[in-house]
Amino acid sequence: MSKGSDGKSATIERRHGGTRREIVEALRRSVGLSADQLAETLGVTAMAIRKHLAALQAEGLLNARLERRPIGRPVSIYALAPAAQGLFPQQYQELTTELIDDLRAIDGENKVALLFRRRAERLYDQLAPTVEGRALPERLTILADYLDGQGYLAKWEPTTDGDYLLKEHNCAIYGVAQCNPEVCACELDLFRRLLDNAEVEREQHIVDGDHLCCYRLKPCTEAG
Repeated sequence: MSKGSDGKSATIERRHGGTRREIVEALRRSVGLSADQLAETLGVTAMAIRKHLAALQAEGLLNARLERRPIGRPVSIYALAPAAQGLFPQQYQELTTELIDDLRAIDGENKVALLFRRRAERLYDQLAPTVEGRALPERLTILADYLDGQGYLAKWEPTTDGDYLLKEHNCAIYGVAQCNPEVCACELDLFRRLLDNAEVEREQHIVDGDHLCCYRLKPCTEAG
């Protein structure tokens, strides 16, 4: 992950371009600024600033409030919305990996494995009621929708031989999975439990250098 001010600037610039990056960073360093204040700070016309502010606000990245002045009309003061937090690099993955390494050093591999099994158990408890009693395609739809919402770019598809493929085009916890194979083992076990009307095997694995994680599901004969 990117670190420092250079990494932060690059992250925002990739998404919004130079001027918008400067607006977001200026607002990040303040408790709120008007369009005129931003224009003066950045050396850009107020009209141009207002266009960028309107675009950022439409994306849900800014909040605006009216501030009354002793003279003249109220002025809109802009501040970053909570959603803008994601524009700046986060260190969650590094922190998570460090904490797991510390846990392994203090309590050993078994405690780390237990940690990931507990996480998988929570996911099972969350998803199992929604897939219970459903046919395999319905279960796959529910599971893929959940994974996609978690950033895995997941989808499923049938094959010509009657099997199904569950594909994850992104690993949302890649940094953690790289250092902790227990994560992937628990994912496979979770899928087998949730999709217990099929035999589930992993055929491709991002951590092993493949461009996606792919699971093949062979429907159980009793499921039809």
